[in-house]
Amino acid sequence: STTICTTSKHIHSWISINMFIQNGLCLRSLKCLTSRSYSSTSQVLSSKPTKDLRLQVASNYNTRRATYKKAVGQLRKQYADEVSKQRLTDEKAQAEKKAEETRKRLERQRSKNLRSVQNAMRHEEVRKKRADEFEEEVA
Repeated sequence: STTICTTSKHIHSWISINMFIQNGLCLRSLKCLTSRSYSSTSQVLSSKPTKDLRLQVASNYNTRRATYKKAVGQLRKQYADEVSKQRLTDEKAQAEKKAEETRKRLERQRSKNLRSVQNAMRHEEVRKKRADEFEEEVA
């Protein structure tokens, strides 16, 4: 059976290495599948693989493939969770930033409105004072 490392970064490479080793073992046990040996002497073999050996190789392949697919599925699920958490964090930070900008904008507008009201009151007082002075001069 394939051992899966605890860190997600190493799962894929560990499974690949393990599959490579198992493939090498299977190829060595199945040299009779080809007309030549994998050794440097290149001897011709006349025997064919047995049905049991073919079933065993197929079973090994399917087991390794299922293990790999399961590990990839777990990684994809983990990555999807990380992405959704990051998205929520980003959205929360963006909402806080927008709320802060809105608050600052409203505070600036409020201070402008207060200055505007004070200026309007001062101009009204000046207008009344000039009107009173004009009334006094005319009278």
